[in-house]
Amino acid sequence: MIKMHGAGNTFIVIDETDKDLEKILDKREFVREETLSNNVDGALFIQTDNGRIKMQYFDRDGTEEMCGNGVRCVARYSYDHGHINKDDFIDTADGLKHVKIINDKLIEVNMGLPREFKKLSNEMYFVYVGLAHIVKFVNHLNKEDAFREGREIRYSKNLMDSVNHPEGLHVNFVKFINRSNIELITYEVGVEDITKSCGTGNIASAYAVLRVKDCKSPVYAHNIGGILEIDLLDGELLLKGPVEYF
Repeated sequence: MIKMHGAGNTFIVIDETDKDLEKILDKREFVREETLSNNVDGALFIQTDNGRIKMQYFDRDGTEEMCGNGVRCVARYSYDHGHINKDDFIDTADGLKHVKIINDKLIEVNMGLPREFKKLSNEMYFVYVGLAHIVKFVNHLNKEDAFREGREIRYSKNLMDSVNHPEGLHVNFVKFINRSNIELITYEVGVEDITKSCGTGNIASAYAVLRVKDCKSPVYAHNIGGILEIDLLDGELLLKGPVEYF
């Protein structure tokens, strides 16, 4: 087990390519214990399925779902250990994702087509990018306010019903800087806290500003943990940024 992060989004990584832990390990209980003791956002299990690398991701609370920064971490680890090529595919909870190893730190993943885009108010939008995301435009960013309001929105039954996603809503507070740059803070379901960056949150936010603001691709998203670059290419969203061991 090792630790990695993508722009401050932190994970423990468990390599299952030569052993299947499912029969001997309660993964959800393991994740809840190990993420707490290691103070990370989630856990990445790397598996092989018919010769292809597969990612299984669990949030800190044991919820299994998709993770954008997690795919990038899995891509770097898998390349470093000879499991994939520099230009390859990884199977995820949201289908196959095309990944590119640009260099030993910079990793790109094609997250595919955004779905279910919906205007909820003049400042709030919904978009599904493998996870359900609210994007709220704000004039000022404050971590404490984002935590408080993010938690309220995340559990809002009215909002969940309106977008038909009862599993809960990730919430991104986005400050528009200029046509190429945004700042954001994300409250994540499963972590139940602000994280230093959220890959799916970054692409959801970038897609929203490209749709409703005078923005152009690529969008540079400034997170607490670093900058991620989001490109819109033929309708699909590409997420690029740093990945490191720690």
